[in-house]
Amino acid sequence: MLKLNTYAQFFQYYQLSVDSNYESLDKVLSWFEALRKPFIPRQVWIECQTMLGEGFDNVLAHAHEKLPKETPIDIEVIILSQLIILKIWDWGSGFDIEQQKIRVSQGVDQYAENGRGIQILEQTAEHVGYINSDGERNYLLIIKMYVPLPAISTSSPL
Repeated sequence: MLKLNTYAQFFQYYQLSVDSNYESLDKVLSWFEALRKPFIPRQVWIECQTMLGEGFDNVLAHAHEKLPKETPIDIEVIILSQLIILKIWDWGSGFDIEQQKIRVSQGVDQYAENGRGIQILEQTAEHVGYINSDGERNYLLIIKMYVPLPAISTSSPL
């Protein structure tokens, strides 16, 4: 039988809800930084933080553009032994991410102010999807794989 403490090492779930404004981004990124585990490589964590910020920005700029600032953005982070899953929930009307991926694959001006978000996500994550979950809300799904760092022993030899 698997003990809860052992299981918790392989599955950790976190959730945050913030208002739809750019001031909330600092709160989101600080919260996310506090979740970092020592077995996750720093570069992987920075990539996830970048993708989280990009996804959050997309919700503000597109999905919640015409919604009240009090409209919540819910964020879920699931950390598994070799996988990080990010979900960014919105209340927008949704969009066809596959069509957007095709458009981006045909070329995006690398110096443009916007329009590269999906490209950044696609280049950094193993999987990027956008799902209409319950008929009212959608979520951006980002999956990032990693190789865990070896545990560092703090015990001294006898």
